[in-house]
Amino acid sequence: MGYKKGDIIVSMLPLLLEHIYFEFACFKLGIIFCPLDVRLKVEETVRCVNLLDPDARMYLHPDDTDSEDKLGRKKLYIFKQIARAVRKNCPFVKDFIQFSLQEDADKGTQGILNFLKEAKDNWLKYSQDSKTFEEKLKKIDEFASKVKEDDPILIIYTTGTTGFPKPAMLTNTGIVCQNFCMAKGFGITSDDRMLVNLPPSHVGCQTEQLMTTIFTGGISVILHSFKPDRTMKAINDYKITAFGQIPSLFVMEWRLPDYDQYDISSLRFALYGGQSVSKKFLEKLATMAPNIGSGLGLTEMSGFVS
Repeated sequence: MGYKKGDIIVSMLPLLLEHIYFEFACFKLGIIFCPLDVRLKVEETVRCVNLLDPDARMYLHPDDTDSEDKLGRKKLYIFKQIARAVRKNCPFVKDFIQFSLQEDADKGTQGILNFLKEAKDNWLKYSQDSKTFEEKLKKIDEFASKVKEDDPILIIYTTGTTGFPKPAMLTNTGIVCQNFCMAKGFGITSDDRMLVNLPPSHVGCQTEQLMTTIFTGGISVILHSFKPDRTMKAINDYKITAFGQIPSLFVMEWRLPDYDQYDISSLRFALYGGQSVSKKFLEKLATMAPNIGSGLGLTEMSGFVS
């Protein structure tokens, strides 16, 4: 598609498997990936994308979606309307891909199934000619060889505790250093099964839970979005050994009427962060897993720093 090192691809998607595959394809080629919070309003999204001018070239988004918030209240997410505003106000963005059928996409926007079919057709076409196939693979290797340790590959917006959210550019080295230190600090190994139920626009999801588990060779169990009952069911069904959340999410799980019916005996470690907690909270958390802990983190530092 003509993308090169330093280009930026912006997404506003939940943590789908395709989302993860897409961003790691970008990392391999030196393309910078920027996942935005799916809860952003129209003007907030436009502001975030405009800060990436002129390098942002693609925007990924779902169709408009009926969903529930964390408290179970119905909510309409107007992703298509947001994408239209990005198209109008950010003319440097050239490619739009919508995770839906083609007939549900706007003119000029490619449906994800068409995108995947085109990719598969190209793969089949190239693979039938060994010379062309080798040339294509060689070109990918050439792209990958230009990616350096200190290159930025991921942009995560800060939470905006001091003014507006700011785009923090995270490097290969910064992320791997965070993975190494977090794995050592919390004893994460290839035997762990990490539940990842946080938004992909946050370092807690991306660099801390998902990428540390990949770094150690463990297994990630992915939830598309947080829901207290689905979190407990995942721990029960997939024998989760480690997971981390902000304190308010733990409280929502503890308030489930059937909380005590879930088998959480597989849990080895429960991690919290992002908010101060009481002694009562820690005592309750200690009933979930034999090891509990927290840390100080900064988006600009790729996650936990202490």
